[in-house]
Amino acid sequence: MTIRNIFISLIAKVLGRPRCCPMTIRNIFISLIAKVLGRPFTLDPDVPVAVLATRASATLFGLVRGAILTRRYIVLSRGARVRTPSQLSTAGGLVRVEDHCLIDCLSREGISLGRNFKLGAYSRMIASGSIADLGKGIVVGDNV
Repeated sequence: MTIRNIFISLIAKVLGRPRCCPMTIRNIFISLIAKVLGRPFTLDPDVPVAVLATRASATLFGLVRGAILTRRYIVLSRGARVRTPSQLSTAGGLVRVEDHCLIDCLSREGISLGRNFKLGAYSRMIASGSIADLGKGIVVGDNV
C-alpha cells in the first residue's frame, strides 16, 4: 500500500466516507472545507489543486496563529491583531480575519461574531471609540 493510499484511507475515515467512494485530492479539499464550514460547499472545476493547497496551508497557519494569540479557533492572517481577546466570542464555524486587520474588543459586552464570519483585508472593527466612555459592544450575525 502506497503512502498516497494510506493518506486517502485516513482522510476517508475522518470524513466518514467509505473507502469505495472515489477520493481525489479535489474531493478531499471540498469535504474538509464543508466539514469546517458546517454546510455544503461547491468548488468551481477550473480552480487548480495547487491554488487549493496554497490557500489551505495559509489557512492552517492562520488557524494556528489565531489559536495561540486568542485561544479560539480563529484564522488570523498576516498582520491581523485582536486587542482584548478575552472579550471576543464566536458562535463557531470558520471565523477569518484577513491581512492587516484590527479587532478591538474593549467594550462593556465585547464583540460577538457569528458562524462563518470574515473581516476583509485592512479593515478595522472597534467596539469603543474612547476608554473614558466604553461602548456597549458589537454583535455580528452568521455568514457575514
